[in-house]
Amino acid sequence: KEFSLPLSLQKRDLSCYLGRITMADSTYLNGVYIGGEGRFPPNEFSAWNKARLYHIPADILHDEGTNTLLVRIYTDGEGSVVSGPFIGLTDDASFASASEDFWNAGIHLLCAFFMIIIAAYHFLLFIKRPVEKENLLFAVINVISSLYLSVFYLYELPGCPWKGMSFFIFQKIFSSALPFLLPYLFTSFVNTYLRRRENKAVLVIRILFAVIPM
Repeated sequence: KEFSLPLSLQKRDLSCYLGRITMADSTYLNGVYIGGEGRFPPNEFSAWNKARLYHIPADILHDEGTNTLLVRIYTDGEGSVVSGPFIGLTDDASFASASEDFWNAGIHLLCAFFMIIIAAYHFLLFIKRPVEKENLLFAVINVISSLYLSVFYLYELPGCPWKGMSFFIFQKIFSSALPFLLPYLFTSFVNTYLRRRENKAVLVIRILFAVIPM
């Protein structure tokens, strides 16, 4: 994208807000690298739910003439820029980035945190009253659900994803496998809570419907 800098933004502290980009990006302004999220091959990792906010050093901007913003994107067949990108005052760009990160990632992290608290509480109930197995099942459901939500909040965790972390394996486990486990656990919870006896053939079928796709 080529653009000219308006008078209102000259000699000001500017930043580039690009919003969420799938999968990874490497961004340059006038040939100078200003930031990037996610990882390119051979050790690729998607930062699809992370808002991009890059500070622009004043000395690389041209007050007169043309400036060039170049965003190099690794798509892997699903590339997208889903927000309204802009270059503007750092305060404005920071607010836009923080808002998008909260509503798309931070809120999922908050939900996962409360699920872990709920799980810990029901684990304690099960330890005190082992006969009430529904407490154990409900705790496990909350733990599994909080792990599944990590596909939304991973980049909110310090040090994640770490350098050797495989995006392919992460997706297979957390995004693809765990959802098939949840219906099995939820049905088991309902049966246990209602003290309902389950036909063995139905139980086998439920197990197969969980295990085979996983």
